[in-house]
Amino acid sequence: MISKSSCLLILLTLMRLFTAAQPDQLQVGKHLFDDQWHFISDDIPHAGNRGFADDQWRVLDLPHDWSIEAVPEHSLPGGGADGFFPAGVGWYRKHFMVPASIKAKSALIYFEGVYMNAEVFINGHSLG
Repeated sequence: MISKSSCLLILLTLMRLFTAAQPDQLQVGKHLFDDQWHFISDDIPHAGNRGFADDQWRVLDLPHDWSIEAVPEHSLPGGGADGFFPAGVGWYRKHFMVPASIKAKSALIYFEGVYMNAEVFINGHSLG
């Protein structure tokens, strides 16, 4: 029977071999995207398009929850299910440049705390 410490050593060795065999897949760095987002609380047609004019939108930093900025109202259609806050569509847009040194590489974009029915666009292309 293999001891727990031997299992851990084997696992660490395999992990080291795997990452050494695929250097192009190693994480080179992280970049936080929390600052300088453009926001509007409205359903704007074509807001996912590249070059869409969002210069009049509010600029804010994440995390942000637009619905709780309002005053709770018991008469709203969502009632208690929405915490008596307004519901609807809000757009967040972020402008950024990719350094030339990483343009031919793969990147992962990870969002935490996105509420329901989110759709992500990059340069006008829906990622889903």
